[in-house]
Amino acid sequence: MEKRRKLTQNPTEPIEGPSDAVAAAPSSSSVKFDFFNAHFCVGIPEHELQQFSTENGNDGHGRPRPPATAVERMEFEDAELSSQYTCSLINILPRLDLDHQISPDDCIPFKRILHHFHRLRAAQTPSNGVVGSIDQALYQYIGRYMDLCCASTGDTDFKPLFCLHALSHVMRTRNLVISNKQRLEKAREQCRDQGLARPKVLILAPMRKFAYAIVKTMVALMFGEDRPFVQRLARFESEFGDTEGNQIHEKRAVAQDYRELMNGNVDDCFRLGIGLAKKCLKLYTPFNESDFILCSPLGLKMLLDETAPEGDETSKNSAPKKQKRQKASAPFLRLGTEKRRRTDGATNDDDDGGPNDFLASIELLIVERADILLMQNWEHVQSVFALLNSVPCRVRTDITRVRRWALSGDGTHARHYRQTLLFTRTHAVEMHALFAQHCANFAGLATVVQKPTDPPLITQLSMPYVQEFHRFDAASPAEQAEQRFQYFVRQIFPKCQSGTLLFVPSYFDFVRVRNWLKRQCEHFVQLHEYAQTGKVAKARNLFARGERRMMLMTERFHYYFRYPIKGVNAIMFYQAPQNAHFYNELMQMGARNLQKSASDHHRLPCWLLFSKFDCLRLQNIFGTEATQILLDQKQSENPQILEAN
Repeated sequence: MEKRRKLTQNPTEPIEGPSDAVAAAPSSSSVKFDFFNAHFCVGIPEHELQQFSTENGNDGHGRPRPPATAVERMEFEDAELSSQYTCSLINILPRLDLDHQISPDDCIPFKRILHHFHRLRAAQTPSNGVVGSIDQALYQYIGRYMDLCCASTGDTDFKPLFCLHALSHVMRTRNLVISNKQRLEKAREQCRDQGLARPKVLILAPMRKFAYAIVKTMVALMFGEDRPFVQRLARFESEFGDTEGNQIHEKRAVAQDYRELMNGNVDDCFRLGIGLAKKCLKLYTPFNESDFILCSPLGLKMLLDETAPEGDETSKNSAPKKQKRQKASAPFLRLGTEKRRRTDGATNDDDDGGPNDFLASIELLIVERADILLMQNWEHVQSVFALLNSVPCRVRTDITRVRRWALSGDGTHARHYRQTLLFTRTHAVEMHALFAQHCANFAGLATVVQKPTDPPLITQLSMPYVQEFHRFDAASPAEQAEQRFQYFVRQIFPKCQSGTLLFVPSYFDFVRVRNWLKRQCEHFVQLHEYAQTGKVAKARNLFARGERRMMLMTERFHYYFRYPIKGVNAIMFYQAPQNAHFYNELMQMGARNLQKSASDHHRLPCWLLFSKFDCLRLQNIFGTEATQILLDQKQSENPQILEAN
């Protein structure tokens, strides 16, 4: 890397501040860089954490907001990697020296899982070695316990990397607790090595098939080619395997990414407790007795709503409506619902504690395929993040062995020690907001983003089209929904012709536009994720025959179904789609319909409505340079026009 900060002290030396543990984990002497002990056993002085609450107020959730810091751009040393990815760092409390290149072998003392990790990676790494390079680059931040937001548009599999890190973290925590038991009588006050609850790692995954792959990766890392010792493995195979999963018919003409996404066990409601023993992996352990919690946001949210206190009317009243809409969103998402009763019954059968007590001491949070979660219900993800590291109603651990920072600041300081790793294939502003609102790791945040394709996706269109780019001004993200709607009503809607497909990514914007069209007595049909199958077929048929002038469609509908829409003569993008390739797919679909019809139009008309807050979406579609040109223009009556013959 070219630009680096210098550390005030060696990363292996203790940072100033009180130490909780008498000694490091017994295996710590075999590693070159011991960031585990530096982060959790030593930490930072109390007065430095106070600045989060005294200088910056709160974030709207009653939690301290981290101080605003400058973003530092970084360059990777590997030339090929640097040409594909960009990296930026936000260091809240700068203490880590990124001059020292580290690897899993330098920080993880468990040779067996390291050997299995290298074996898995060797089988996956292509001849150009890009997978190994990006793994090495990401571990510079993961191994230092920094937060990470990684947006990689390719099919790189990061499960071996984050499973290795999660297993190492739990194993070191377990070894530290066992080691300190021997010293407990002699130095009880100093043997502080635990949190307020046992679970240390929370992994959020969008579907059961991803959870299945994560558990299989853990098993491969722990046991390699030896016979695995996994409790309740047969039950896990039956409930999370894909023997009865969804299958996309091979004759159906759909994109390969959709076929890969929707094949297999796509049930999005599950939760699984995992315990780690010396030579065994235990599945379906109660949450309060688990080391790992592997679940979907919906599954965890439903559990918390079911066990909410009787006085909490808000969560109980809102939960049934959300659950009903979620279950009705797509028929294939109900696969495996018969199994849920058995799966969920063994996860948290405990007692009189609070519903989210088991989330009180999460030290490592991993979000797998956040781009899919964004297309499910992002509110569930936000709700889970907001509940992490709260003070539990009941403490089930020895309070004399709880780390001091877990008890400080009325329990709010624990979030500054939590590491969050988020992996996504879509670079979205919602993920940056998630880190800004709910993450405050004192070690800092690294954002690694794969650069937009060059040439941009839009240049891959082979059909003739005419695009109009309409920019509107909005002072803040909160105002853009209103400003977008007003601009659409005044400037865009009068241009809509018969056979117009109106693509509205957000369901809330969709409802607003739909209600306005009804008041205008417009003849239109609607396709959204909550529509029944029969109504969808009828709407497509009416639009294809020209009996309805317009069709409204949400992005989530297209994401989950990918139906070919006939009768499209023009496309209006109310907002740029979150998934960049949808822009090309819809344009190609409309252009093909135009060529097959006897229309006098030879080029597909297209309108795109955007503001400066759509910067990331535009970059993913048009590239960085074209996006800058679009954002430099002022709002005017004359939009920019792009034509292709």
